[in-house]
Formats: sequence, structure tokens, C-alpha cells
Amino acid sequence: MSRRSGLLLAAVGVVLAVGSSGCAPSSPHGIVSTTPTTAPRSAGVTPAAPPSWHVVSGATTGEGIFLFGIACPSALDCWAVGYAGGLQDLAVIEHYTGKSWSVVPAGITAASSLLGSFLSGVTCATADDCWAVGSESPSSAGGQALIEQYAGSGWSAVSTPTPSGPVRSSQLRSVACISQDDCWAVGSVTTDDDETQGLIEQYTAGGWSIVVSPTPSGGLGDTLSSVTCVSADDCWAVGATSTGINSDSQGVVEEYAGGDWSIVTSPPPSSGTRATLSAVACVSSIDCWAVGSTDDGTQGLVEQYAGDAWNITISPTLTPSVGAVLSGVACTGAGSCWTAGEYSPASDLDLEDEFQALIEGYIGGTWDVSATPAFSSHSSLAGVTCVDADDCWAVGSLAGVDFNHPAHALIEHFSPAAAASPAPR
Repeated sequence: MSRRSGLLLAAVGVVLAVGSSGCAPSSPHGIVSTTPTTAPRSAGVTPAAPPSWHVVSGATTGEGIFLFGIACPSALDCWAVGYAGGLQDLAVIEHYTGKSWSVVPAGITAASSLLGSFLSGVTCATADDCWAVGSESPSSAGGQALIEQYAGSGWSAVSTPTPSGPVRSSQLRSVACISQDDCWAVGSVTTDDDETQGLIEQYTAGGWSIVVSPTPSGGLGDTLSSVTCVSADDCWAVGATSTGINSDSQGVVEEYAGGDWSIVTSPPPSSGTRATLSAVACVSSIDCWAVGSTDDGTQGLVEQYAGDAWNITISPTLTPSVGAVLSGVACTGAGSCWTAGEYSPASDLDLEDEFQALIEGYIGGTWDVSATPAFSSHSSLAGVTCVDADDCWAVGSLAGVDFNHPAHALIEHFSPAAAASPAPR
């Protein structure tokens, strides 16, 4: 699908028949909402109540907050990143320490990001070694990739290599670490001719360096949106490549098996002509998932890798819907995954306020829409992560009801805790 996914994804320029046995009663807009209760449990642990998704209160800064990525080293330690909107959009980082979320210094100042900054991806190798990536615009010359590190006592920007050639701007969208001395970050560069190219950077003990990103055959440029790694020689990156035909795009998948990155065949969508992959996660070397969207707005795009090839799998059909986007995916084990994004229960693309947060769960071999709080204004989720099968988080944004009430960070928690915090107003 060609539209930008509302307030959330447009801010960073991301390229981008529910039914099952034993379903709960239908929710509004004709969608069957189900809360999977058969997710694997930790051995010997019986939760006080079945896990469910509920909204928790995020921190505020006086400006609207939009969150894109989240990582949790443990159940009592999570980081979420994005930006705080205002006269000058600035990168924002929130920290959860087991009780509440709070905004912490993002390691970048308004002076160093004259025209704004944002963070879109975060990961942690250990509790005291985390990375966040995004972009900043120190001048009108164009944006440049931004990398920040947390080494136990605060976040700070680190040196980032400059792409060669006539590059007007660059940005990083996702980061993953195999160990403290082996991390990957992906994104894109825009040339002076307005062409986009995938950007891949690797961190070793010597620092960050740019590595070659292959160009998809027949494409007019590509953008990488997400990266994940199973081991030092087993990583995947996904995104989209432009075909140049009516601005159409197709999902792109790249693999690192040691040595160089290479393009892997990605199946075209079963319906529609445009597709983009926004996120990827792996359970093992033979069990990976990638999610995104197509211009068939009734369902998100879900692909699975089972060790030999990527194949499109059946995802729930949302009726009515003119725009379904899956932006994040996380798995806790084989047969247990979550994906988050947004959909429009309206029948008219002009009804932007109708977009609602969307969470789907993969339990027992099928994807189903999960029960999640409904809001009276636009809501969207961009990132999801899990500590274990009964402890997952999803982050995004919730639009304010009017100009006097800016957008808020939207944070949802999947846990046995039944009491939900009131949604931000």
C-alpha cells in the first residue's frame, strides 16, 4: 500500500476474514478480537490471570511523543525510542525500570540537531550495553545517520561513518547485536539525484564501518527497514525496492551468512501490486518471520522462512479496512509470535482519524487479531518486543483529541496484570 501510515511512520519516512475456531465475540468494525490464552508458559509458573494486552502510562515531555522501537534486556529493564514533536523534533528515549516509564537524556542536543532528530531502532547486547539508531539534521545540508550508545551511565552519540558518493542524506532504522563486539544497523541513503540505496553498517571492537549493501536486480533503489541476527554468521535484513512503475515497490530480503550480504528471493504479494517489508525476527536459523504491507489494505503482509525459502502466509483479513500496516514483529519461541501496526476500520482513506492500533498473535499455527484497547482518535503501533511468552511490549503513538492535546506515546503491555492504566488524554 502506498500511503504513509498516519502520524507515526510518516514522521521518519519509512518506506513501507479474521476468523478462527473458539474466537471471542466480534468487536466493532466487524473484526473478531481474540486474546490468545494458549501461549507457552514458563515452566512451573502459573500466572495470576491470563495475559492480555493493556495500555500503560508513558512519560511526557510537554510535547507530543512518538515511539518507534523498543528493547528489553530483562523484565525490569526496557528502552523505547522515538522523537518528541514540537517546533523542533528531537530524539527521545524512555526507560522502564519495573514500575514506570520515564524520559531520560537522549545524548543529543537541540544545537547539534538544528533541524531535528529522531531514533527509530534500539537493541541491547547486555543491560549495560545498548544501541539506538536514527537520523539527525545538524544543518540544512541534509540529514545524517545517528548512532547512540548506552554503556551503563547514560546515552551518548558515537562516531558514525559517512557514506561515499553524492549523498544528500542518510538514516538508520534498525539495529541488532549478536554480542557486545558484533552489531549490525540498516537504513538508507538518498543521493543528490533523489535515488535511495540500502545502507548497512557493522560494529566491531574497532567501531562502526559501512559494508556493501547489494542492489536488487531491476530495482531503482532500495531501503532497509529492519535487521535481526541468529548468530554471527546468520543475519537477515528486510525493506523495499522501487520498481519505478507508477512508484510501485516490492519487498526485499537480504541475508548475511558470513562474508557478504546477498539478495534472497522474496515472493510477490498474492494481491495488489505494491509491497514493503517493515520488520523481521527469527526464532532460529530455520524459523524467521517478516511483516509489512501491500496496497491491498484489508490485511498486512506476513512472510515466513522455514529453512529453504520465504513464503507468504495467511494473515487475518480486516473488514472493513482500507489500510492495514504491520510494522513490528517479535517471537518468544517456535509457534509464538506477535506483530503490531495499524489498520483503518473505515471505508474511506480520507478518514485519517479512523486508524487504530493493531496487534496480531501467532499461536497454535495461525495468525489472529488480538484484543487491544480501542481509542477515539488515531492510534498506531510501530515496535514490539518480548521478554518471554507472558511479557511483551508494543510502542507507538496516540493522537491528541485537539491541538491543545498533542500526541502521546502509546505503550501497551502483554502480561498477566489485569489492571490497565488509563489511556493518555
